[in-house]
Amino acid sequence: MNQSVTIFDATSSPKSGVFVLRREKPVRPWKKRLAKSLIALSLLTTILFFSPFLWAESRYRFHFLKNKVASLAGQESNQLEEEVIVSKFRLLISPRTDELEIVIPKIGVKIRTVLNIDAAQPEKYQSLLIDKAAHARGSSLPGEDNLIFIFGHSSAPLFNLQSFNPVFYLLKELEAGDQIILIHQGSLFFYQTEEKKVVDPKDLTDVLDNQGQEKLILQTCWPPGTRWKRLLIIASPINET
Repeated sequence: MNQSVTIFDATSSPKSGVFVLRREKPVRPWKKRLAKSLIALSLLTTILFFSPFLWAESRYRFHFLKNKVASLAGQESNQLEEEVIVSKFRLLISPRTDELEIVIPKIGVKIRTVLNIDAAQPEKYQSLLIDKAAHARGSSLPGEDNLIFIFGHSSAPLFNLQSFNPVFYLLKELEAGDQIILIHQGSLFFYQTEEKKVVDPKDLTDVLDNQGQEKLILQTCWPPGTRWKRLLIIASPINET
């Protein structure tokens, strides 16, 4: 029901008039529940989207902090060395011709890599990139004095979160001078990062420019969660004594 309230009395002011106060309609309970449900859903969606990134970031920060503390204490962390030895031993006793492994000390991870994958057929390699990397068909193997090209997921859009690969997501942390180790059939091949760059998906300049010389290129999508650009890590072989 409307209520009329006199603002000015016509007998004392020419600005007489009234305004109407309307009672607010009560919000129905189901609308309140719907609003709360939509807010909860949006929060859950946000958590689901960012949780893989937060997990990868926290794991990397913990690894970095642990190595920093060990360094300040005058101790050397041998976790990666043990992983390399275990990987080498496994490959020696059971040599595989269809896989190699990548070990990257700075980010504290290793990943198995399936060889001879056709990069032009994503429907055949998408499932293996969930927890592995792929060596591109046509590129060389370690020790063959030619370009080695390896690619993998950094992450995937929300509708395909199972494709998130925290190993290649952390490639963004690599800088010039960081070491990358490839293990193939019991042999270790050491590389040093030279350059990190972002390019268009169809830009093959770096692949073409590095043909005919032993280089290692690791590629993943950039920014994480999109396929807009490609992040490249370009490394050269180094001699270990």
